[in-house]
Amino acid sequence: MPKVRSETTQPLRSAQRMLDVLNSFSIPKSSRTLTEISDELDLAPSTVRRLLLVLEGHDLLVLDRETGRYGISPRIARLEVIARARSLIAVASPILARLCDETNETLILDALDGGDCVHVDVHHGHKLVSAYNPVGTRFPSWSGLASGQVLLAWASEQRLRSLVPEPSEWNADAGGRFATYDELLAELQRVRRRGYAINDRGTDPEVWAVAAPVWSSRHAVDAAISIVVPSSRAKRGYTQQMIAAIKQVADEVTDAWGPMAKEAYGDPPSPR
Repeated sequence: MPKVRSETTQPLRSAQRMLDVLNSFSIPKSSRTLTEISDELDLAPSTVRRLLLVLEGHDLLVLDRETGRYGISPRIARLEVIARARSLIAVASPILARLCDETNETLILDALDGGDCVHVDVHHGHKLVSAYNPVGTRFPSWSGLASGQVLLAWASEQRLRSLVPEPSEWNADAGGRFATYDELLAELQRVRRRGYAINDRGTDPEVWAVAAPVWSSRHAVDAAISIVVPSSRAKRGYTQQMIAAIKQVADEVTDAWGPMAKEAYGDPPSPR
């Protein structure tokens, strides 16, 4: 009796070969020719050509048409950012939940996605009046949010310029609470000096917030943790307690995240 060929065999084989092509790239082999990939994978050049065309068409590989060499697309790098965020949430979430239970205020974990500050984990307080923003909420990182200030404060000048509007294009609409690019730079300098950022009704007259950085072990800020308080409760004694609490929790998450990032992603030692 003849074998019945599965309809999924060919698509699965093609998918496996595409993964093999992607896995053939590495730091020592960051750019490759069709022939090099064909020889390494022992696949016909015509087969490799078809696979490369599909991967290039989906913006997973880029072709230097002058040299004929392929390289990994920046879109692949974004997948690492997503993976890091997922891992970081798993580390941070129980710690944020604990502080949320202790304070009954809203705790938010934010990460950068392009130039936006995105809520990737949120623990809402249960007081009658509390801040509410769901996971996935995003704001321009330069708009004045405490978490946005933290995520920008330790960025290199080149990185910062890639995330915010050009100084010549800065205006009240683009800059949020900062009227000029220089005002933003001055505030980021203050954030670096004290180690945390405050948004005292700057973007919302009803909200006070403080944020502190979560450091990866690659000498960079991976995320920001903020505590968001209705301005009606933002009295000096209480806000000082919130500042101390957020700094302690951010340090705790950093200490838990650093070894995991080193093991999973090969990050070098933490700067702290």
